[in-house]
Amino acid sequence: MKRMVALLLTMIMVLCFAACGKTAGSPPAVLGGDPAEQPETETQEKPAEEPKEFDGDYANATFDDVRRYGLGSTNWDGSLPLTTNGEEIIIGLRTSARVIDYESNPYTVWLEEQTGLNITIREFVGAATDVSTQMSLMLSGGEDMPDIMTVEMENTKRMGEYLEAGYFHNLSGYLITDSFYLKSALDKVCEGDPKKYDTILNKMFQLTANQRNGQVYATADMWDNPTDLVQTETLVNTEWLEKLNLKAPTTVDELYDVLVAFRDRDPNGNGKQDEIPLMGLVTNSLGRSVDSYLINAFIQYSSGRKLMVEDGKVFAVWDQDEYRQALIFINKLIKEGLLSTLAFTGSGTELQQMINPDPGQPYTVGIVCAWITGDFFEESGSLYKYEAMPALADATGRGGYSFFGAPKVAAAFALPWDCENILLCWRLLDFMYSPDSYLRQRWGEEGVDWDWIENTEFKDNAKGNGLYGGDAAFIVHQRLRAQSRWFCYNTLASEVVYQMYVAPDNPSFEATYFKKSAANVAMQQSIGMPEDTFDVFLRTTEEDELFMEFNTELNSVISKAKSEFCMGQRDPNDDAQWNDYLSELAALKFERWTEIGQASYDRMKAQTQP
Repeated sequence: MKRMVALLLTMIMVLCFAACGKTAGSPPAVLGGDPAEQPETETQEKPAEEPKEFDGDYANATFDDVRRYGLGSTNWDGSLPLTTNGEEIIIGLRTSARVIDYESNPYTVWLEEQTGLNITIREFVGAATDVSTQMSLMLSGGEDMPDIMTVEMENTKRMGEYLEAGYFHNLSGYLITDSFYLKSALDKVCEGDPKKYDTILNKMFQLTANQRNGQVYATADMWDNPTDLVQTETLVNTEWLEKLNLKAPTTVDELYDVLVAFRDRDPNGNGKQDEIPLMGLVTNSLGRSVDSYLINAFIQYSSGRKLMVEDGKVFAVWDQDEYRQALIFINKLIKEGLLSTLAFTGSGTELQQMINPDPGQPYTVGIVCAWITGDFFEESGSLYKYEAMPALADATGRGGYSFFGAPKVAAAFALPWDCENILLCWRLLDFMYSPDSYLRQRWGEEGVDWDWIENTEFKDNAKGNGLYGGDAAFIVHQRLRAQSRWFCYNTLASEVVYQMYVAPDNPSFEATYFKKSAANVAMQQSIGMPEDTFDVFLRTTEEDELFMEFNTELNSVISKAKSEFCMGQRDPNDDAQWNDYLSELAALKFERWTEIGQASYDRMKAQTQP
């Protein structure tokens, strides 16, 4: 049947190419109608009318309809199995070197047992770009596609074009009527917080939908784990503090004094001035971002956000006086040898080597911005020598916050044009948001890699011994076992809703870094974020065209100037050089970011339910 449909599609493509003058390899005509006739989604404002039952027009449903009718399960109560007929569902996955055999993989076997489906895995080998090329060639060539296809390697613009060309099914209607497990997961994660709920919905729309017409081309993989989202993971060598009789710094002035002491007073005791007082990376990587740690003392700043909000007004930090003050301070640290220049030129591997010296070698880093759960190696023992520090206090009246990223969202799976049982495939994907499926995707095989704590000898110790201080839900036996899962995700991960058991008296390396990471999260949360934040930058079609006109050049100018001002190629103290930089921003219509951002922010505020 699929081969016949493929041949039909090929004939349609040939006719379209002849009629429109297209060459081979161009996208086919839209199978579901002319995109010009489909409604555009100019804004995402919630309609005034009361929700009513969705009329079932799946092919033309939009994300506005999802808002109007609500995410839910008007047609399905989540009952299992999904089928008693053993239908075959073919899933296309990008392979992982950690998986030996997908057909016998515990996650595949478990899904088959729960759903009644016969799941066949079609493997796509190579880097993300290789898989993207394979998929593009298969689609344009009218080849048989899997029923479900991973699309996490595709960008949103390209996926929107694929949807308009008829390569993928519009999933908006199924979000409304058959999202039993997804709705349940979102309700638990958001716990009645309307801002968080709408933030996740907005990110889903931004990353899984065609922004021009609002139709959805993929499911969403979502991660809402505080340890993955915390921006400030700054740790200090406590042995150095004790030796020099110092306390961990909490202000800009205290930080400067401690760094000077680390530079001048030989805290590692080897008689050499080889200490690196402060190290991190100037990247968009939360946790390692030393520029976020420093700049945020002067003005609310997050390396992963373009825009900020104060009193309902959107602004971009890169032309603000307080941002300039931060660059002056960083420039001073670098000139005086207090911040390593490798922060601007080094890699994650180099950072790890610096904080994990070989046995018998002296420690050289005093304060480091690094991932607690990833950059410290067990064999070096360095994790036991470093303790997390709070974000720096406000130095100007506009800083002193500790930022957390918004929940991470990415496109996960799509249903290609020749999927013959859309509803069955959708319900399989929806079931993957269930709690058991989440833990199997995250940790592996139940009973081998992890267990619900109620089924273990530790069930009486669950209360209060969860990773974040709540009740423990599960216990991990081992991590990263090969052949335990797909390493390709479609879930809503929340370490807060389902907390890992961490025994308070367990001194192991893994237990230590989990506990230190969770303690850092609690410390940074106590400092707090701004009253309001700009979490999602949704734009209308016209806004996006204006925004993208100079976006690439603006990003380049801002990044280059930050590096040059900090490293001393340009002097942040010099008014003329600073004004030259502001002129560069103005020439690229920098103010558009703020203007378009304000319009986007106002729309999203209007969406949030009281």
